[in-house]
Amino acid sequence: AIHFTDYASRYSKVYFMLRKNEALAKFKLFMRDVAGPHNMAVKRLRTDGDSVYLDQRFKDYLSEKHILHEKTSPYCHESNGVAERYWRTIQTMAHCMLETSGLDLQYWVLAFSHAVWLKNRLPHAALDFNTPYSALTGNQPDLSRVRVFGCMAFPFIDASLRKSLVVRASELIYIGHEEGSNSYLLWDK
Repeated sequence: AIHFTDYASRYSKVYFMLRKNEALAKFKLFMRDVAGPHNMAVKRLRTDGDSVYLDQRFKDYLSEKHILHEKTSPYCHESNGVAERYWRTIQTMAHCMLETSGLDLQYWVLAFSHAVWLKNRLPHAALDFNTPYSALTGNQPDLSRVRVFGCMAFPFIDASLRKSLVVRASELIYIGHEEGSNSYLLWDK
C-alpha cells in the first residue's frame, strides 16, 4: 500500500499495489482524484527515499509537473512525521476494526480503506479541529450513515430481483462507504 497526504488539508488517499513499480501510476491517480478536482497545485513530494520514488520515470514525471522531490534521511522517520504518524494511526485503526469485528486479516485492505475514509472525516488538531474532508472540499462531512465496521447489515432485496417466498433481505457485513456516494459497501461472507 502507498498513501499520499495533502499537507495543507491533511486529506489522504491510500492505494493498494501488487508491485512497487506501480507507485508512479498511483501518484498519478492521486493527482487526478484529489489534486485535479480541487485545483491543488502540488509543489513538493516528501518521501522516505524508497527506491520506488527514485525510478527515472517517477523523477521525469515530477520534473514535468514542476514538483520538488524532498527525500528524508534514511532511518530518520521523524523528518517525515506527518506521513509516518498518519500511517501508524491508520494501521492502529485498521487493526482495531479487524479485531473488534472478528474478521480475518485477509480483510485488511477493506479495514485500511475504511480507516482512511473515517480519518479524512474526523477533526484534526493541526486544522483547528476542522476535518481534512472539509478543509479540502469546503463541505462538512455527513456522518449520519456511518456504521461500525464489520457489523451485520441486511440490505433489502427488491421484489423484481427475488422470487416469491424468498427472504426480503440477506445478511451481509458492513465494510464502509463508496467514495463519492451514499452507498454502503457490503461484503458477503
